[in-house]
Amino acid sequence: MKDLDKALYDLNIAIGLNPQNPNYYNLRGEVKLESNDILGSIEDFNKAILIDDSFNLAFYNRGLSKIKLNKKDEACIDFQRALELEYKEASKMIEKHCKK
Repeated sequence: MKDLDKALYDLNIAIGLNPQNPNYYNLRGEVKLESNDILGSIEDFNKAILIDDSFNLAFYNRGLSKIKLNKKDEACIDFQRALELEYKEASKMIEKHCKK
């Protein structure tokens, strides 16, 4: 079993045990993003945000996923929200992708 497959397996178990933990969805989204399951990653980041709408890292990660889908405008909205929620790294992505 590859490391990413093992991580997905473990995170699926964790989510089954505690489906209200946004961190588990965010982590699973990161693994899916790393595995190039972009739509799956967005789905997980959406779930994390639905549970905790102040989860700045989930907004940032969803922005990264949307950049991979060439949805720059949507990504910039997520990066801006992450920055508003004090995720400082988002400013780099805003500078790189969102300045006109």
